[in-house]
Amino acid sequence: MVSMLRSTPRPEPTAGSGTGRLRAAAAGAAAVVLVLAGAPSAMAAPESVTKELHVEYGASVLHGTVTFSNRTVTIDGTLHAVGCRFIWGDSYAKNNYLGSGSSKQHCDKNHVIHVPVPADVPGGATLLKVFLDAPGAGQGHTEKWVYRDF
Repeated sequence: MVSMLRSTPRPEPTAGSGTGRLRAAAAGAAAVVLVLAGAPSAMAAPESVTKELHVEYGASVLHGTVTFSNRTVTIDGTLHAVGCRFIWGDSYAKNNYLGSGSSKQHCDKNHVIHVPVPADVPGGATLLKVFLDAPGAGQGHTEKWVYRDF
């Protein structure tokens, strides 16, 4: 009887058989997974946008860039401070205030500036108000709006 089992040929699966349908379903599922894995998310963050920045207050000057990213805005550049100055920024998504960030006070020379400003909403801020400020109440400041263009 054992020899009879060995000599009995197995039929090939047909398109109507359970094995063929199972293979087709597995191949279809694999194709869907591959397509979805490569598809961008509906809430994918816009890529970073960098804008030039130049702000003057008296003889003090900030020259650099503003980079808008998904959930933050960054002010980078060089501050030429005459007297004591600091940089700060307020981020907005349209008319909604998102957050503020500032540098420490810098006095009487050139300083590298890096100021992260929170913008914790999907897509990040649409505009940033940058201030070149003198310390102390009533000392004055210059402000500049920087807009992220999509």
